[in-house]
Amino acid sequence: MQRYVCEQLVLLPDSSQQFDRFDVAAHGAFVECLLHDRFPIHDMPSVLYTNLIHHSNKKSDEFIAVCRKCLCITMLETLQCVDFNNLPLLEELLEATL
Repeated sequence: MQRYVCEQLVLLPDSSQQFDRFDVAAHGAFVECLLHDRFPIHDMPSVLYTNLIHHSNKKSDEFIAVCRKCLCITMLETLQCVDFNNLPLLEELLEATL
């Protein structure tokens, strides 16, 4: 890491200072999260924040898809017991939009 900072960032203007700021902010975020069980959003580097939001959105989308599938399966099973005709298939329900 030190070699990267010394050799590569020296070529870009203000890049080593920006790297230092991001490094200090990331350290503070990890300390708050791991030691104090808090998550400081205001001190977080933008790259870390973007990755966190992307990961959270992905997990939320997966959870919503599982809940939606369970709901559709339960609904179809309930309606089949009542003997409704022309029920859509599970795949059709999962692909449906509002």
